[in-house]
Amino acid sequence: RSMKNINIESLRFAAALVLSMLLMSCTDLEVPVESELVPENFPTEAAHYDAAKGPIYGRLANDISSGSYWRIQTLTTDDHVLPARAGNWDDGGQFREAHRHSWTVDHDWAEDTWSFGFSGITACNQLLSLFASQPEGALKDAQFAEIRMMRAFFYYIMMDVFGNVPIMKTFEEDPATSPRAEVFSFIESEVLDVIPNLPEEVSAKTYGRPTKWMAHALLHRMYLNAQVYTGQAKWNEAIQQADFVIKSGKFSLDTDFLSMFKPTNG
Repeated sequence: RSMKNINIESLRFAAALVLSMLLMSCTDLEVPVESELVPENFPTEAAHYDAAKGPIYGRLANDISSGSYWRIQTLTTDDHVLPARAGNWDDGGQFREAHRHSWTVDHDWAEDTWSFGFSGITACNQLLSLFASQPEGALKDAQFAEIRMMRAFFYYIMMDVFGNVPIMKTFEEDPATSPRAEVFSFIESEVLDVIPNLPEEVSAKTYGRPTKWMAHALLHRMYLNAQVYTGQAKWNEAIQQADFVIKSGKFSLDTDFLSMFKPTNG
């Protein structure tokens, strides 16, 4: 017997076995329902919101770890240079283009960073739109503050890298770009508005999530470069935001500088 005939017979047997199992499984459709999530009861607790917010943090982890944002922020400066060696690490000359500031709009890092930022913004807007009709209260205030803070963070990255970008406040919007100073003002107003509803807790529970201190730290970074972003310096405001974080007593400098670069630094 040829191998071809054996394979055909094996496939026929497997198909017949699967079909018989499907037919047997269709005899009893009355199965117990373990849970039922419908608009009337979802989301009604923090865990529901956490499940829905997964795509926001998934984008944050995947895209930042992919390296394009880091590269476009670092390899375009005097801080780092990545030369090609013996034909390796050339990648079509994209590292040279970054170093020489000769890249174009279709450069991989620019496209990846743009997609990263606005996919995160869109994910935030989608949730804000989806849950807009939920009852007002402390739960909604806290959850919406977290989502809006993440949207502000994504917008900070877009403003810092690209300058003039569209300000999309709702899921359905498709506006034209706004001047960098207007984007700065939008981010600033969003962060200041949600700070009262962000948690102060610093623990494993809030690790990787926006807290009051993350909001103050983001404002600090914005104010440090406000003169570049808006044409108006905000040095005193930068000092004030840094003081909020320092005087909270929740953070301290690591006594072992090198430990921050170890795999166990988290």
